[in-house]
Order: sequence, then C-alpha cells, then structure tokens
Amino acid sequence: MVEMPLRAGPTGVAFRCFHDDDPMRRATIKVFVDTYAEGWRRFKREAHVLTRVRHPHLIRADSASLDAEPAYLVLQPWEGPDLRALLANVGALPLAQSLRVARDLANLLAHLHAQAIYHRDLQPENIILTEFGPLVVQMGVSRDEGFGMLTMPGTRLGDLRYAPPEWASEQRKKPQQWDLYALGLTLHAMLTGVEPFSGDASLRESDRVVRLTKRKRATPHLDPGEAFDVPVRTLVRSLTDADPDRRPTTAREVHFALVELLESMGEDPRAPTGPAPAFEEPSNEPPPSIDAPVVDVSPSPPTLVPAMGGGVVQALPTPLPPEPRGWRRRLGTVVSMILLAAGLVTGFAAGAVVAAAIWLLL
Repeated sequence: MVEMPLRAGPTGVAFRCFHDDDPMRRATIKVFVDTYAEGWRRFKREAHVLTRVRHPHLIRADSASLDAEPAYLVLQPWEGPDLRALLANVGALPLAQSLRVARDLANLLAHLHAQAIYHRDLQPENIILTEFGPLVVQMGVSRDEGFGMLTMPGTRLGDLRYAPPEWASEQRKKPQQWDLYALGLTLHAMLTGVEPFSGDASLRESDRVVRLTKRKRATPHLDPGEAFDVPVRTLVRSLTDADPDRRPTTAREVHFALVELLESMGEDPRAPTGPAPAFEEPSNEPPPSIDAPVVDVSPSPPTLVPAMGGGVVQALPTPLPPEPRGWRRRLGTVVSMILLAAGLVTGFAAGAVVAAAIWLLL
C-alpha cells in the first residue's frame, strides 16, 4: 500500500509503502516518470548500479521491475528529512557530526570510484541522515563506465550549484574531481548551515547558469571561517579549490584525512555519525515536484581511478527479494503506481483516489 510520496528526482518519483498483509514490512517504491530525453536510459542505469553495488551509505535496491508499466524499483525504506531540509530547519550541524558525515560520504565515493562509478549529483538534497549515518538516495545522473556513455548534448544533468567550476571545460573535467568538489561544498554547508552557491530565481535558467559559473570561477576556494581550526579550514579549502589540480586526488585520501582530523580532536574516528538533530516537519507542504534543477552538459571521457588495495569498506550481503504476490495484486500495484505518478505530476488528486479504489478492489 502507498502511504505517501517522498521525493521526486530526475528519473522518477519515490513513494513510502507498506505491505497490506504485514504493515511492518516497509519499502520505498521509485516509479519511473518520463520527463526528459535520456530519462529511461538513466533510470535503467540507476537500477543497474543500485542492484549490484552494496555500501552502508548508499540506498539499496532489493529488486527492479523494468518491464512493468510504469517501471519501478523496490528500495530500502528510509525515515527522516534530507540534509538540505535539515540545515534549513536547524542550521549548522555540530563539528564532529559534520566531519563524520563527510567521512562516510568520502568512504562511499571511494567505493564507487574504485568501480569506475561517479555520482555527479552529490548534494544535501540527495542525502538522508539516518541513525546509521548518511544515506545517499539518488543515483539518477551517475556515470558507470561499464554502462556506456549516456550524457549527450541537450540532455539534463545534476544541480549546477554543486558542480565544479570546470564543469563546462571538456579539457579539464574529471568525474572524481566533480564528486570531491561537491563533497567539499556539502561539508561547508554542514559546518556553516548555509549552502554556498545559489541562483537568482528571477533570472532565466540560461542566465542563472552563466552567472553561477562565473561566480564559481571567480571564487578561489571556500572557507568556513575563523570559528574553525586550521586543519578543518584547510580541508574545506582544498576540496573546494577552483583549480581541480589543487584538490585532493582521490576520495580515499579524503576519507583518511577526515579520520585523522577526528583523531586529532580526541574523537573516536570509528564512531557512528549519530542521530540527526530534532526536526520540525513543515505542515501543508505540497507534494515534491519533478522539476529538479539541472544543467546541460556533455562530459568528456573520465580518468579512471585505480582499484584500491584492501578496499575501504566491506560489501554488505545482498538482501533477499520481496515475496512474490498474486497476479491480481501485482496488477493493482502497477495500475495504482501509474495513477499516483500521474496525479503527482499533474497536481490532480483524482489519480490518487482512483488508485486507492483499484487497490482495495483487487
């Protein structure tokens, strides 16, 4: 049963669901919504990545039904606000917690880069803070070297606010540097409570892209301020340096730098992130929009990251797929998802009402 819509991304809409026979069995269902060119191929690539890559800080896909109408993924359930909403609600996070979140994200990036997979849209909106640490819930614009080139001229990609200054320079673009720059901006946002780059909503999208790109190129680096010790400021500066050649080389290097920082502060470097601060849910908030901020870009072939000896994390066991349902219940699930997705996109509540009626009848 569908409980509520959770979020919309570049490849689909996610719903919180529970099993009608056992309400304790919960999952997140992500339904494909065809909103832009290359969207279907990106959805298939996201399914490919999430069903085969296991990491404690990456959303897990238990199964993928790509032949259904519409296609959908069964993801692990999650609770809590995304990091962007959390920072807007409570402000900056404590220093140690911010460093631990960044440590776990760097660990995830090292795991992905070792397999020639690059996220390219790491940002607070795609991160959920759970009791076990950060959980990245979006891989819709990732790049997987084993899946081939998908980004073509005129297609949409990521959020320019977290893209590096060199995003439009074919000669200097390196996918791992894209991710490390985004990690630095995310760490800066956690330390200060403010996202460093934002566009003027009154401008046309093309004008916002030009203005924001110029701002990034004119900003040598970001600094969280004198309230923080020199090692913390140095790390943020290096990650957000406008010159990619002056940034750290690998995510693995950043991971161990954050571990050393925590140790130097007298913190347990292996301690979990800890729970997210208390968050007051906004009331009467409209359903999420599928109009995610994106930019047009055609990446050059990436510089592959060598495999890391010894690895950074242990792979998690592949979870069992959900129990099969009867054909009538499966049909009701598919039809309900179609109507719910259509209602969310168009803003009409009739789709949700009809979907619920079909579910109950079947």
